[in-house]
Amino acid sequence: MDAPLDLKLPSNDKGKTAAFTWRTIKQAFIVDEGRADSKKSILLAQNNEPLYLASMIYMMTSNTLEEYKGDPKKELIKKTRKETLLNYIQGQRENLLKKKKDFEEKLKNLPEGKTLEDLVGELNNSIEELTKQIDDLSSQHQSLINELIPIRDRLTKNQTLITRYEKLSSQYATDINRLTFIVDNEDLIKNRTKKTKCPYCDSDIVPHNQESFIQASQAELVKAVTNSNELEETRVQIQDQIDDDQALINDYNERISQINLKIKNELIPQRKALTTKLQSYKDYMAIEGSLAYMDESDKELSDDYAKYEAEPDIAYTPFKGRPLFHNLLVNEIPTYAREILTEIGYAPINSVDFPKNNLDLLVNEKRKSARGKGYKAFTNTVLLLAFRKYLNTHSEKCFHFYMFDSPLKGLNLPEGQLLTENIRAGFFNYLVNNTFNDQVIIFENTDKSELPQIQINNDIKVYNFSGVENINRYGFLESVRRK
Repeated sequence: MDAPLDLKLPSNDKGKTAAFTWRTIKQAFIVDEGRADSKKSILLAQNNEPLYLASMIYMMTSNTLEEYKGDPKKELIKKTRKETLLNYIQGQRENLLKKKKDFEEKLKNLPEGKTLEDLVGELNNSIEELTKQIDDLSSQHQSLINELIPIRDRLTKNQTLITRYEKLSSQYATDINRLTFIVDNEDLIKNRTKKTKCPYCDSDIVPHNQESFIQASQAELVKAVTNSNELEETRVQIQDQIDDDQALINDYNERISQINLKIKNELIPQRKALTTKLQSYKDYMAIEGSLAYMDESDKELSDDYAKYEAEPDIAYTPFKGRPLFHNLLVNEIPTYAREILTEIGYAPINSVDFPKNNLDLLVNEKRKSARGKGYKAFTNTVLLLAFRKYLNTHSEKCFHFYMFDSPLKGLNLPEGQLLTENIRAGFFNYLVNNTFNDQVIIFENTDKSELPQIQINNDIKVYNFSGVENINRYGFLESVRRK
């Protein structure tokens, strides 16, 4: 089985252990005639049941069941850990109670006459109203900006235009001055008839008649003055438009500024204050929830404290073999037993169970204790065959050796001799057809038709023990004789 030679397993529920030996578990693989028709489950031990079940569980799972073994050092460690855990729980409870007291003090500051849900609802409504006002004013703000944009564009355009007009007006004024100077200068020259002396030779200087530019200059002067006047009228109109637009922009800016100030200095602070208050109410609600949780947690901690305080200072779990053994087999044994019964030819099969209370096979809800020895032996044998199939299917630690003495001992079914003989033949045929690489030795009586005809081959051998020298085989052990 590849088990450690020094392997020890639980032998009781107090942490004591004993060696794992073949002697302990052989009763599950070797069934003598005295046990073949046992009223007790054939899977249970005749003595020292805890060690037997621990050994069977190890063989089935390779689990050495360390948590069920006692150890003084571990017990001391567990005792220390228990004290530490109890101190921790006590500290947690004290912290929890302190927080609970602080929370209860905070809840005293709430307004009276209204629930937290009512207060939260009112604040939510107020916040929604303020938010709507902010949204409405923000929409107005955006609308004013949208209206202001074309006015600013027009103002910029007119300011650029009037700058150009002023430059053009300056140019017109320069042209008018120039033309006026030409006309005035020519009139002045014509009116000077007095002869003058040359300062160099002292000769008389006689004025000459020159071409007149007065008429052309006057025409150009009139045109320049006209254009200048028209430009001034246009400039005045544009300046009026600029003044109007500037006043309008100032009005828009004033309205936008008022909206910004109302939102920034009035509505947003109000909403912030309400939001802060709302959060405080939500905190209070969380506090109420926390208080309920603290009551529950305190109860849990109190229960845990009582549980750990009552827990014995042992470093192992008391070994309860039957529930563990049952949990391993409960799903497979009924299935395997039904398959075996079907293959043997037993009928009817309405139900097959493996009850936890007795770890025995229950077929058609009829307890074997109320039936004859033959039925008890037959039920025990089917249970052992189902257990054998479990081991071959799920366990790596198998002996692959079984010995049954009188597995169908005195079987006589109420349905008649024919069914009984068919069941006997079906039982041996099942063994022939399902060897599982096991060595199975069956001892059966040859009289009373208890042993059916069996086909012999390389895997199946039939020996007739005569108890008489030189007739067949004397006995199971060739060297042993009766005294």
